[in-house]
Formats: sequence, C-alpha cells, structure tokens
Amino acid sequence: MRGLYWLIPLGVGIVVARRLAPRVENIDWQTKVAEWPDTFPPKWMFLNITAIREQNDQILALLSTEHDVTPHERAEELVRA
Repeated sequence: MRGLYWLIPLGVGIVVARRLAPRVENIDWQTKVAEWPDTFPPKWMFLNITAIREQNDQILALLSTEHDVTPHERAEELVRA
C-alpha cells in the first residue's frame, strides 16, 4: 500500500493538466515572446528558430527557381556522368 502513494500526486497532476489544457491552446505566442526582455534566453531561442525557418524557406525558394529539374531527372544526369 505504501508504494502506491505516488499515484495521488500523479492523479492530481493529470486533473490539473486537463483543466489547463484548453487555456494553453489560446495563447498568442508572438505577442507573449514580444513582451519578454531581450536578454531572456527562451526569447533568443524562439527568434533564432524563426530566423532559421525563414532562411530555409529562402533557400528552398532559390533552389526551386534555379532548377526546374525533377529529382529523378537529376539522378539520371548523375548516373550518366
């Protein structure tokens, strides 16, 4: 019986998590991050991840405009060379 006392806090945690879950979905993270101070490390991570995604989108756009060759056609060119 003593070994099962850990189930009580676990149950309470599950109930609390289920009650708060709908509120977490409605958070506007863009405005929340903008409110954080500039020296706050999670803000750095958020901004860096956003910058990396934008750079990846730019790279993919450049690659798609440079080459209108399908991967299959490119593979055939490499095999021939």
